[in-house]
Amino acid sequence: MDLMPWMQQQGMLPAAGETVLCAVSGGRDSVCLLHYLASLGRRRGFAVAAAHYNHLMRPTAGRDEAFVAGLCRELSVPLYVERGDVRAIARQEGWGVEEAGRRLRYDFLERTADAIGASRIATAHHLSDQAETVVLNLLRGTGPEGLAGIPPVRGRLIRPLLQTPRQEIEAYLTAHGLGHVEDETNDSMDFTRNRLRQEAWPLLAQLHPAPERSIARAAAILRRENDFMDRLARSYLETAVSDCPSAGEPNAPEIFGRRAPAAPSPAPLPGTLPEESSKSDKPSECTRTGDISPDFTSAPTAVSVSEAVLRSAPEELRPRMLRLLLERLPVGKKDVSAAHIEALLSLREGGMLDLPEGVTAWREKDVLHLEMTPPLPLPLTLSEGEQVWGDYLVRVWRSEKNTPPPDGEGLSKTGRFSDHILTLSDGGKMSEWTLRCPQRGDGLTLPGARGRRSIKRLLTERGMPPRRRRTTPVVCINGEPAAVYGVGTDQRFLPGKDGSNINILMIEKDQEEESNG
Repeated sequence: MDLMPWMQQQGMLPAAGETVLCAVSGGRDSVCLLHYLASLGRRRGFAVAAAHYNHLMRPTAGRDEAFVAGLCRELSVPLYVERGDVRAIARQEGWGVEEAGRRLRYDFLERTADAIGASRIATAHHLSDQAETVVLNLLRGTGPEGLAGIPPVRGRLIRPLLQTPRQEIEAYLTAHGLGHVEDETNDSMDFTRNRLRQEAWPLLAQLHPAPERSIARAAAILRRENDFMDRLARSYLETAVSDCPSAGEPNAPEIFGRRAPAAPSPAPLPGTLPEESSKSDKPSECTRTGDISPDFTSAPTAVSVSEAVLRSAPEELRPRMLRLLLERLPVGKKDVSAAHIEALLSLREGGMLDLPEGVTAWREKDVLHLEMTPPLPLPLTLSEGEQVWGDYLVRVWRSEKNTPPPDGEGLSKTGRFSDHILTLSDGGKMSEWTLRCPQRGDGLTLPGARGRRSIKRLLTERGMPPRRRRTTPVVCINGEPAAVYGVGTDQRFLPGKDGSNINILMIEKDQEEESNG
């Protein structure tokens, strides 16, 4: 088995002195790849390290980890290990188990590569994996990108075995006397990929002598064409999307993207670094039990594009342009469907759309904005004194009838003393006061109004940007909307003339308070 021509053609070969991190599960494919790279590295002068992610999903997971550790000792390859309760994390994040495992595994590989300075990350996807991926994507009704299959190279991620059939891998293991572990789930017919492998491929082989190679060849052709279309779409976006620190503010440029704060340089993982591997035969280990979120700190948290830029491109290219924009955010490609893209293209001025993975889209002044949004703040039970809710500092105090607020102003007819103060009364009743985000069906009857109006419409009329509407504070009395920040107080809860106490809520945004300080 000679992978050199393929690796050279695809630009996979590391230079002398560089390090390749090889993902090793213990299965036949990854064992083959690790052994081949270790041998090639000795001849060409590059280092090889191994990484094993223990999903803690199968009874034999510990056995697999121990096997990989033994193999790495035999090959004098440093090993980095991480464990994660994938099922628990999937439940917590709302992901499928398979998707959670994939995300956590690749996140671990990227962090480990950063820590040891690896220029390449090698995975053991082979010819059958490529053909199966293309067929499954076809059945899902995917577009050109899905039919192009698994890319041989993506950034520093390389797949040296992608053109190698399973038979050659097995022959390599036999020739070098290499063992491997078996994943018992590979025989389960509960998984679509296993059913395809065990039932569909034998039937296809009756129609064509080498269906996997033919499908992989078609995928390679489609990938070249898909890459060209991507370059064409990027050419429309290159001059249109830029980075700025404060997206959405009045002086921000029309087209912008905002990056998260730069992360500090990653600390080395605990354990033995490659140059120290000869001093110890114990695998390095890093067990991840805390933060379960993938490290996307270098990715933008917001991108935007003007409608003019989208309209300047052919209509057929616009969905691809939006996908490329979304790829700048930490969102899995599988999470965004064609229906989501169509909804984005159809979004009207002032409209807002929630996308997977906490992305919010809105259109304002002919600019389409895509932003990673934090979780909505939970409802807060209000009490006298100072509290924090989301981005807001909340001060609550009580005063008697006609007692002016601390700033000395008198009562206004709408119950507002300023943009930051709301004045209400519950008629002296024992009520529960809460602060929450707007919800569907919320409405207010403002003083002098003919009837009840939705809070969404009231905020829109007052020029509240779509992304701020979702977290605008709504004051509720016994669960019923009584006042809205920046809008006013429902006429039922205005300060009365019967001598009852008047409750005053001062709500100030933290950011505004800091800028005034």
